[in-house]
Amino acid sequence: MNDKITEILSYWGLRDSEIHQICDTVWQAGDSYILKQYQDPVMLDRNLKILNILDERGIPVGQAVPAQDRKLYVSDGDSYYFLSRKLVGNKLLLSSWTSVGGGRT
Repeated sequence: MNDKITEILSYWGLRDSEIHQICDTVWQAGDSYILKQYQDPVMLDRNLKILNILDERGIPVGQAVPAQDRKLYVSDGDSYYFLSRKLVGNKLLLSSWTSVGGGRT
């Protein structure tokens, strides 16, 4: 699978980036980027629109990075990929959330 991801990253000029798989459909490329895979183009389009709306309102999001052909995503067979900037910070774990009162009912 890493060969396929390396090929996909080449559309952004990131072929030589170190790749770390975060979950089934998400990879970190280098220290600065996140690559996400979708099977549903409607869901991908919706999520890209949501990212754009949040960004326009000043909410920190992983902004989509256009590929070298200026498109926001790359298709490969029945998969669609988009690259975003990695947000600075750490993962928020459920145990952290409940310890600060976020899990109260």
